[in-house]
Amino acid sequence: METNQYQTRHQVLIAAQTLPAAGAEEASNEIQTPDTEYVSLYLAYTRGAAGGAVTFDILTSPETSGDHWYQTVAKSANAPAAGVDTANNVQREELIYTSVGATQEKFIYGPIEIDKTVERLKVVFKESGVVGTPGDIEGTILLG
Repeated sequence: METNQYQTRHQVLIAAQTLPAAGAEEASNEIQTPDTEYVSLYLAYTRGAAGGAVTFDILTSPETSGDHWYQTVAKSANAPAAGVDTANNVQREELIYTSVGATQEKFIYGPIEIDKTVERLKVVFKESGVVGTPGDIEGTILLG
């Protein structure tokens, strides 16, 4: 069977499953991303109890194999002023989605620009709301 462009660009990131209890982490599939300029995550979360939330970390690797993973960062941009150096804070970033209802909630994160500099990508998920009653997660990734 031939693979069409949509099947190649849109891949399963994490199959539908219940997150581990007690805030334990669950890693997604490793996605090969050579020659990829951007990625978008299409995620669906169903809370296990009121107050449920999912935390996810996006990890990338510049290598085709091995265990060297780097977490994305958030940057605070201060306004530059003439004649004065500007300092900006940078810190590893965790992303948190908190549910608003009891049914499955679908959301998109991205596009994330990777400019052909990442060979592999994975996402680590954990229940961060009501860790004793974890919710369900599933998702795909679009490579562009």
